[in-house]
Amino acid sequence: MTITSTFKGQGCWRRCCCFVFGMLLAISSSSSAKKTSTNRRLQEQESNNNTNWTWNNLKFITFGGSRSYGVGLTNPADSSFSALLNNANNKAIRNSTPEYSAMCLYSMVGEYHLYDVIVVEFLREHATGAMMDLGLRLRYRFPHAILIFLDYWYPDEFYYKPEGDKSFGQFYEERRMPSYDVFQPEVLDGTNEGDWGYQAYNRAVLQEAADHSNAFVLEFPEPNNKKIDSLKQYGTLYLDDMRHFNEVGHAFVRDKIVELLALINYDSSRSRVGEFESKDHCELWYETGSMSNFQSNMEMIQFKPNNQGNTKYALEVKPGENESSGTRNAIDIFNPWGEDEAYLYVSYMATADQNYYPNALAEIMNSHGETTASYILNTTIPNGGDTEIVTNYKIGPVDPGNSVVHLRILEDTTSLTEHYGVYIVGLMLTSHQYHERIAADF
Repeated sequence: MTITSTFKGQGCWRRCCCFVFGMLLAISSSSSAKKTSTNRRLQEQESNNNTNWTWNNLKFITFGGSRSYGVGLTNPADSSFSALLNNANNKAIRNSTPEYSAMCLYSMVGEYHLYDVIVVEFLREHATGAMMDLGLRLRYRFPHAILIFLDYWYPDEFYYKPEGDKSFGQFYEERRMPSYDVFQPEVLDGTNEGDWGYQAYNRAVLQEAADHSNAFVLEFPEPNNKKIDSLKQYGTLYLDDMRHFNEVGHAFVRDKIVELLALINYDSSRSRVGEFESKDHCELWYETGSMSNFQSNMEMIQFKPNNQGNTKYALEVKPGENESSGTRNAIDIFNPWGEDEAYLYVSYMATADQNYYPNALAEIMNSHGETTASYILNTTIPNGGDTEIVTNYKIGPVDPGNSVVHLRILEDTTSLTEHYGVYIVGLMLTSHQYHERIAADF
């Protein structure tokens, strides 16, 4: 292992580049102008050098999307890189982007937990401005924790020019022998460097977030002019879809995280918690059927998405609500943040079948009876196939103090073949807002 360290910048920003397997893995964390405080920090760690150092006593928490969740593994609870890190508290959410974690960090982490190592991993095209907020909120809460951003490209980012820029995932699926589960690099035989393109995502947002939150970045080297060699080497770490890690890939990620911790000889005795930069009230009763932050007059019902699998729970917005008789579908909410506005997102069930759920209108009414926001809950997913999923949309701002969310079915439901109501499975009340829709497949 060859290690190159360049320190620039005041306030402990750092870059550490570590190349493994012939300089093929880079570990980096960059910064700006002077190097005094970073050098001092590493000197302190070196002075505490302990030949009996072990990572087995460290407390890990991970945030991320489908790859961190372990999508495609037979048993993610045992073989994902989170599970291999002392059974880390895995907060990854399938098909999610950083926004949900940035908005709901307090609710996800809890008030009383201390962590030594925090790992953040989202597919690179999802690296939005929320990465900055998430990194800063994590650093504010855990000032001495080791914060690691994973920035691993995946083979499906490559495309085959002679066949209309076909993605490598499709190229591989069409040529591999289905009877073998291991990666088959011979599918690349007969192609040359010029046949392959690589659409690199802009990693500047992720790097900037790492700089500002004093984080390390673990990454593959960019393939540049060695696309075929890169695909052959790192393809072994991926499932056949060429996007998600296989068991070997998850073990590889675990090993690189442990190598970094050993390199810096992290001392967990320095771990402590700070205040939360801001709090939030995000609650999903989809799995539990219980509510603690909100109250509602609607019935909590049980159902099975796609009529299969485990039982889930939802508040059912029923048709025929009558304002004059006081039978409105309602959820009571409270904005505790003084004079500041909060933002409300609602999580509800949606499907591609237009005759499965009706649409509904959600309105927020403050304590003065004024409507502060409204939004139509569209329960149809464009090009969604047969999938029934949780979708999350912003209703709008919430005034300080008490408010009520009123929900009303917008259409005649007598023609619907499945459900006459809309299923509400969670709420997010937060001081942070991003896109209208927040990606998170619970």
